[in-house]
Amino acid sequence: MSDSSPTRDLHRLYVYTLLTLLTMGVSIAAMTVVWVALSDVSLVTAVIAGTAATISAGCALASYVIFLHNGPRRGQLRLWVAALVMFAIGYAACGFDGRVDANWVLLMGFLAAGPLFWVKLSSRPGTIAAITGVAAAVSYGSYQLGLVEAHSSILVSTVLTPFLGWGIWSQWWNYDVAVQSEDARRVAAQLAVADERLRFAAELHDIQGHHLQAITLKAELAARLSETTGHSSTEALREIERLARQALQDTRDVVTGYRTVSLEMEIDNAAQVLKAAGIEATVVIAAGSRTASVSLLGYLVREAATNILRHARASWAELKVEQHEATVTVTVTNDQGGAGPVVAGNGLTMLAERFATAGGTLEWDLTEGRFSITGSVRINAEETTR
Repeated sequence: MSDSSPTRDLHRLYVYTLLTLLTMGVSIAAMTVVWVALSDVSLVTAVIAGTAATISAGCALASYVIFLHNGPRRGQLRLWVAALVMFAIGYAACGFDGRVDANWVLLMGFLAAGPLFWVKLSSRPGTIAAITGVAAAVSYGSYQLGLVEAHSSILVSTVLTPFLGWGIWSQWWNYDVAVQSEDARRVAAQLAVADERLRFAAELHDIQGHHLQAITLKAELAARLSETTGHSSTEALREIERLARQALQDTRDVVTGYRTVSLEMEIDNAAQVLKAAGIEATVVIAAGSRTASVSLLGYLVREAATNILRHARASWAELKVEQHEATVTVTVTNDQGGAGPVVAGNGLTMLAERFATAGGTLEWDLTEGRFSITGSVRINAEETTR
């Protein structure tokens, strides 16, 4: 079984993306400052350029981190513009001193990711082309002014700048895709539960609507007979009683049918819902086990699945059925445990009382990060409680 859940994996990916951005931003700022300090520029220029490069990288990094955490905001764009301005100041300071080293290419590439965060997906290829053009123009202009000595610097900056920008943006894009996938899994799990509720509600509505309408008409008829003819409406009232009893019986039939879905079907439904939520669900039915119609154990399966979805950050769950003579046992186990100690009045406590009434047992236990619920009931004893 996997030891990770979608939620935990998503958090890990977030941390990984955040650390990647922080590492790149700090490393590029440090390398730029060191290279400026070691280059053939005056001390004043080195201080100005180094400070500007540090502030530029810091503003860009803050902009990207805020975007990762909160999505697009106006303040992030202002931070990125400030980073661009500080880059221009540092680059110009070295230019006025007559020397611009290739170290500025890394910072230029780090800043290049900014526009990709704000433009639409369809506009990103054009944005990359524009970034490449700007990098080429800056490098070519620097070469023509004699600020760089080699033709190769033009090629390096033209290729490296968009490459770095695209790489930084891709880190965020990977995380965003994972977030959307997790949202889709969560919605699928909610829809699976809602679909079953709607099915039951629709069936109950159809049956109750039919009988209540008939009862209403009969009651109106009885009242009319009493008012207009003065005759006894006993026959109509008896018909109302019959319809009411029939409605009650049909309601019980619907609910009983809902409760007595086969245990195997209950387990399959629970496994599907858990899988839709991104939880690895395993079903183990021991050979010879009866799974035809054991309603209390079906309640156990539904209650356990609900607890896993609502209260546990589970990555896996196992639903196991065993039978020893006339006793059927269901065990549901998952990692991460429950939300805390079970208190009187919650679903498990109430279910345990029903098991006890049927002559069965219901136990739960949290050991070493694994929460398990085990219910046992004799088939004949349980059948009498329906």
